[in-house]
Amino acid sequence: MVLLSTRIYIIMGNCKRFGLIQQPCYLHRMPNGQKPSYNHHYVPQVYLHNFTAISGRLCGLNLRTSTPFALARPKDVAAYTDFHNDPDWEPINQLESDLGKRYEGPAGHLLRSVLSKTRLTAAGLHGRPGITRQEHWQLAQFAALQLIRTPKMRDQMEARASRYRTPKVSLTNKELAKGAHLRIIRSHMEAGFSWFGGAIARHRLVLLVAPRGSVFWTSDAPVAVTENIGGTLSLKDPALKSDRLELYLPLSSDVTAMFVGPHFQRPHTCYRLTPDEVAHHNELTRRNAYHYLYGAEPF
Repeated sequence: MVLLSTRIYIIMGNCKRFGLIQQPCYLHRMPNGQKPSYNHHYVPQVYLHNFTAISGRLCGLNLRTSTPFALARPKDVAAYTDFHNDPDWEPINQLESDLGKRYEGPAGHLLRSVLSKTRLTAAGLHGRPGITRQEHWQLAQFAALQLIRTPKMRDQMEARASRYRTPKVSLTNKELAKGAHLRIIRSHMEAGFSWFGGAIARHRLVLLVAPRGSVFWTSDAPVAVTENIGGTLSLKDPALKSDRLELYLPLSSDVTAMFVGPHFQRPHTCYRLTPDEVAHHNELTRRNAYHYLYGAEPF
């Protein structure tokens, strides 16, 4: 995406300019002298649980090998060891801790509230409480975080890392990309996602509901940013402030959130889709996924 690529270019350049890309430091240790090792989820478990079957397990599909799998626990997927650890911080797992406290924990309450309200609305129950402006903003923040924190973005940054190499920098491209990626996440967190979240939140929130017998999928890159061009959705070079934006974030097997520009004229904020429309949205999820698809039913 041009918008994201431009910001990656600027931030990586500033990291180098202001000395934020440094040699790795291995002096930071936990009190017992051991470097902490954790399974860091770049897609939160509290989110993935909304796509599990009755058994509490996920089905999935490895897109690179076309290999399906089943009975996976949310804690065992969409995670890498030490993904958020940075040896230049003390403690080195502080970002992972901050993500859990500030976003992933509150996201559980947010998703439960939005999903329950949406299901009541879809069932035709009147007098139900609507989605509040605060929940609208919090969903936009959650979408912004999920948009930038994935391995998909880190690998895109690694592909560009050689542009920032100087004779004094001996870090590998992977190390350069990880350092810059962590600082992108940190800088947006410190700003409360005022730019990314605000760009998303300026659009209307519409909740899409799957009919009985159909389910939405999610992936290791769950946020699909598209632009409606002549009635066709394009994943190529979308801009978050475009008036023709259509940003999709599946919230559960039966509900998908859509942030949509003014070109979407229908007045209601909750729509029950047909099975064909659900299949269309799942195809969009598949196209946007990086490595894995997840869902409640076998692929």
